Amino acid sequence: MKDASSQYLEVSGLRKTWETSLTTGIAIATLPILLTGLFASAVAHKNPVPIYKDQRVGLNGEVFEAYKIQSYKPLIDANGNILSSDERLTPVGKILRLTSADELPQLWMNILILNNMSLFGPRPLNPKTHDDEILYDEKRISALPGVLGYQQAMTDSNIDDPERLLLDWEYLERKTIMFDWAILLGVAYNKIAGAIFGFKGEHVNTKTIERLEKLAESDRLNEEVPGFTPLT
Repeated sequence: MKDASSQYLEVSGLRKTWETSLTTGIAIATLPILLTGLFASAVAHKNPVPIYKDQRVGLNGEVFEAYKIQSYKPLIDANGNILSSDERLTPVGKILRLTSADELPQLWMNILILNNMSLFGPRPLNPKTHDDEILYDEKRISALPGVLGYQQAMTDSNIDDPERLLLDWEYLERKTIMFDWAILLGVAYNKIAGAIFGFKGEHVNTKTIERLEKLAESDRLNEEVPGFTPLT
């Protein structure tokens, strides 16, 4: 009998072909946006190659570099002053982050070339800003991290680690092509709505709260989520 880890790692030839084809299609379709974002960032940040690599925890707990378009100024300005995140975020960077266009290089570099990410999966986390309890959770690190995650489809904002872990576990249990399609549509809706209404990082929708409450009460996951408390 296969253990849970091998089940999560196992990807059928059909699924792999489908996901690679979908990733390639999205990468080509969004290429004009990527090139525009790179040009705008290069001008705004006076950097001819406005790409930076951010460390993330991936498959089997290994740290890898996720590629992004530059959105921030340097930490220290010309006068030696340390800038806050808000001061460093440029107008161009704000648009890139609001629409998640800053992550488009991951389609080409991390998925199609380096193969250390997947189109769908648990979102890769920064080892400097999250606890080891979620960074190295056995289920999370048994699958390639995804550019698109269940969390993004359920809410337009960041949520706490216990809630994030709960959604990641459910995704890994329900992982199917149809479920991935639902995530793709949900993420597209949230990104478009967020860009129009500008509520990214400030709003957790009611359906997400209800979903998390039901998951927390369900015996289907058969495990307790460390630190989970109801969202209110």
